[in-house]
Amino acid sequence: MKYHRPETIDDALKILDELGAATKVLAGGQDVVPLMNQGRLAPVNIVDLKSLKRLSGVQVDGATIVIGALTTHRSIERSETIQNGCGLLAEAASQIGGGLQVRNRGTIGGALCSGNPVYDFAPCLCALDAEVRLLSVHGERRLSCSDFFLDAHQTALGVNELLTEVIVPASNGSSGFSYKKLKFSDGCYSIASAACVVELNANGSFHRVRLALGAISALPQRVGSVEAELVGSALSEDALSRVSMAAEQSVEAPITDVHADGEYRRSMAGVMARRALLGAVQRARGT
Repeated sequence: MKYHRPETIDDALKILDELGAATKVLAGGQDVVPLMNQGRLAPVNIVDLKSLKRLSGVQVDGATIVIGALTTHRSIERSETIQNGCGLLAEAASQIGGGLQVRNRGTIGGALCSGNPVYDFAPCLCALDAEVRLLSVHGERRLSCSDFFLDAHQTALGVNELLTEVIVPASNGSSGFSYKKLKFSDGCYSIASAACVVELNANGSFHRVRLALGAISALPQRVGSVEAELVGSALSEDALSRVSMAAEQSVEAPITDVHADGEYRRSMAGVMARRALLGAVQRARGT
């Protein structure tokens, strides 16, 4: 195995273009290193991004918040910019399992590029209508996060591309958010999760609802069937029941693994969706 540590983004892109598919990019190492230790991953080349300081940090760009791919989970959790402009990500980052060691080392870019369906940021970014910026020596691509994920552990990232930024529309004052997840212990992967963002009208009715599920199936998924249906209505027991039912019915191929079987995950999708909607409305109301 050959180790590469580029000093600039341009150098990293050139290396990726030259080396091709037998290469793994190392960001925080929370996904790649355990797989190598287990013998499940043996790349010919490792490209370590530690020196690329420009890929770390959070900035406001007009009506969007731009998060560098090497920004750690802990930095996202503690960033006032993110707390004020897209607090859903800060809430999700605070719930990432494994303790402070994982949150201090893991990065948002690494988590997304792993394509692991039980990781926390994917459903949140889908609910936020976020995009990712992908660079190669041939130019730039921007994809919605919903289009970035193709299957479990598979993304639209090309072998010669580098994910450099996550672009998130900033929230407004009338919005509320909530991220709910089910896990058996702090170090356990998520069994089911739901991310919800709501905007309320002056009379308290729904102006806009965005709801996404995670850890249920191979891809994060928006529950579009109920998002439009709720617009103009108020929060009620009937609305919560409809959201729960729609979330369950939207799950076509739930994951079965050592943590939970598929049918349990399907039923928990409804529970998490209900809790996320209720939590988002309560935050929007300031209650």
